[in-house]
Amino acid sequence: MSTELTLFSYEVMGLVGREGVGPHDLLRMARRGRMLDWAGESQYYVEPKRLARLGYLVARTEPGRTRPRTVYSLTEKGLEALRAW
Repeated sequence: MSTELTLFSYEVMGLVGREGVGPHDLLRMARRGRMLDWAGESQYYVEPKRLARLGYLVARTEPGRTRPRTVYSLTEKGLEALRAW
């Protein structure tokens, strides 16, 4: 697993923000902002998991419409990385 942050990593952290969002929300925001040109749809599900393993995001489970959903939020480490970037 790579520990390097990419431009896409920063995009995901910026979209997640302090309030937190799920991967499906990230994909929806990216489509609206036309950001999918250089990242495949699956990356909006994979990258938050990778960033959580690295400590930049934290995952929590919330009730969804049909099943529980994972919501990611920035950690202090993630916020510091965004500020430094």
